[in-house]
Amino acid sequence: MDDLRVSAEEKKKLLAVKQKEADEALKKITEAMSKAAERRQEVESLQKNLEKENVKINQRKSQVESELNEIQPAVEEARKVIDI
Repeated sequence: MDDLRVSAEEKKKLLAVKQKEADEALKKITEAMSKAAERRQEVESLQKNLEKENVKINQRKSQVESELNEIQPAVEEARKVIDI
């Protein structure tokens, strides 16, 4: 009977150790998943900001190209005058 009791106590201790290890592993996994979710949100936010900036840049580019097209004839005229 004592052998069974000792064996049961040893297994109980081993189970407690393994349970603690499992709890720690679960905690690490949970923290890693939380950090990954935070990073994913940061990346999504950065992508949205980049898209907004690209829209602004493209609008400005169109505006500058339009202005350039408007003054291009005057530039060409000035070049002709200088060449004479």
